[in-house]
Amino acid sequence: MANTRDEPQLQPLHILFLPYFAPGHLIPVTDIAGLFAARGAMCTILTTPVNTDIIRPAVDRANAANLRGVGSQPIVISVLPFPDVGLPPGMENLKSVTPSHGAEYHVKFVQATQLLREPFDQFLATTRPRVDAVVSDSFFAWSTDSAAAHGVPRLVFLGSSVFAWSCSETMLRNSPLEAANCPDEPDALVLLPGLPHRVELRRSQMLDPGTRPLEWAFASGSNTADQKSFGEDMAKRSNACSPDVVDDCLRWLNTKPVGSVVYISFGTLTSFSLAEHREIARGLDLSGKNFVWVLSGSEDDRSEWMPDGFTELTGNNDRGFLIRGWAPQTLILSQPALGGFVTHGGLPSRPVPSPKSKDISVILGMDWLMENGVVINCGDKTVSLLNSIGGHIVFQGDKYTLLEIGLELNSLKEVKIEEIPVVNEFQDVFPKELPSMPPDSEIEFTIDLIPGTSLPK
Repeated sequence: MANTRDEPQLQPLHILFLPYFAPGHLIPVTDIAGLFAARGAMCTILTTPVNTDIIRPAVDRANAANLRGVGSQPIVISVLPFPDVGLPPGMENLKSVTPSHGAEYHVKFVQATQLLREPFDQFLATTRPRVDAVVSDSFFAWSTDSAAAHGVPRLVFLGSSVFAWSCSETMLRNSPLEAANCPDEPDALVLLPGLPHRVELRRSQMLDPGTRPLEWAFASGSNTADQKSFGEDMAKRSNACSPDVVDDCLRWLNTKPVGSVVYISFGTLTSFSLAEHREIARGLDLSGKNFVWVLSGSEDDRSEWMPDGFTELTGNNDRGFLIRGWAPQTLILSQPALGGFVTHGGLPSRPVPSPKSKDISVILGMDWLMENGVVINCGDKTVSLLNSIGGHIVFQGDKYTLLEIGLELNSLKEVKIEEIPVVNEFQDVFPKELPSMPPDSEIEFTIDLIPGTSLPK
């Protein structure tokens, strides 16, 4: 029998990951790489210096966890320079490109991602051991042909939910707006063909090639490249945050009654002004509800927007729990304490609550609220919205008396004009009904000069 030491050793499968430069893409791709590495695959993540710093904690945690597994491999980060397209130094992640920068910066950012093809080709040609498969973001449509040129299969990473992806797919393949023939009706409902259930979207929610040709061309190009790829990979929401944050958050949630906590998260790319942050904080304060609020890194300077008294709510985690950066969203939504979810309505954050979160009363997305004419009456615990024919649908929540929830409301009794100091001296100016313009009144106006004062020249 031949000695096993003389037999050739098989090299582990080498997979190259190229995530798009946004937190909602980088972190889930890192999670996928961790799963492959735990099963013995050699995984390399190709990214830029700034994005390396973003994924480094998640990579380190995955590598530390995989050390306990048999045959696992460490994840390797390979750094390439971000293309120079005239953006400020360090602007390498989509999160840093805010609406205040204008459309020019967004165009330059997209241009930079297209210029990555040359260093990507060079990496495939020169790296050893040879790359066996590529997992690249759908936004890198050029990576399909680039990988094929090197004889490497490409799998597509899709950061959106399956439902959102299915809607986009049928829009791009079937162009339902052409058949709808309602160009001047933004609220007209358009049927999406080819889906197992009847799904309709408002025209204003859909990508219109007539009014947004560049976005349509980009989406169509990405879809065509995806169709030529070896397969598609859709990751679940990542829990790539500090274990201490996870433990502290879950421990805090376990102290709260069932259905009593509101979860607020607006995604990683949504940005708010200081005034908007202050209003959200004031609303949470006045609501009297327990809450978990996820803040991105750029929102961490709370001294500029935090209203008076808000520190007391979150300082000892009494009523509020703040999370900075990436949050364990899947775990939070599965907790019985959750009673509501307020989000921005973006594609990756349209959640499907787990069975454990059956006590969630309502999931609200800001875009969805506006599009559907939603009116929320906190006093009556009702939510009304428009249906497809313009009528109103009203949902009634469970009502409690003030004694049951231990609250007291201040009431303002009717005050008569006669009881208001100073105002009661001018009752002719404040009649109960205004028959005409107020009567003319003479006003004596004088300026008393101090003796010896001279007027300025």
